[in-house]
Amino acid sequence: MIWNAVGIAEALESYVADKNLTGFDRVHAEIFERCLVQPMQASDAQTWLRIYESLKWHVFVGLCEGDLAQLCSEIVKRFFTYEEIQEEILEVQGF
Repeated sequence: MIWNAVGIAEALESYVADKNLTGFDRVHAEIFERCLVQPMQASDAQTWLRIYESLKWHVFVGLCEGDLAQLCSEIVKRFFTYEEIQEEILEVQGF
């Protein structure tokens, strides 16, 4: 079954902003990680880049939390290896 991963990620992004969350709970990280299971479509590249920019702080904080570290490391890996936006992400991160 194919589902709208980018749409769900956008809904998560909106939820995090609306609730002014300072970090992810496990369920947020699980949702975000599951959104990245399917291959990202080239037509959604700029949307994924915006979502990454919006949620990256939450992901990187999650890397330091034992119960979120594995999920957040998968999120980072998938964004850093997505060729359509890889260059922009690495530039933003200073690599």
